[in-house]
Amino acid sequence: MLLEFAQGAELPAMGAAVLAGSEDVGKVTSTAYGHTIDRALAMAYVSAALASEGQTVVVGGASAKIRVTAPYDPKSLRARS
Repeated sequence: MLLEFAQGAELPAMGAAVLAGSEDVGKVTSTAYGHTIDRALAMAYVSAALASEGQTVVVGGASAKIRVTAPYDPKSLRARS
């Protein structure tokens, strides 16, 4: 799943645990900075029970939202609203 962090959050370490509450529900497999959306992003293996848009998890002390859809806006619709 794609994890989107709050603006200003640092990239998590690869292999970092993904937590839902105090339960370990997955691990980070890769990270990158999304320059288009100005946020840290990570791909992670996450329990299928959590695979829903907007579900909040914690990685390395930072809160992240699970994204099912792409976080970018290729048609710039948000900029025009």
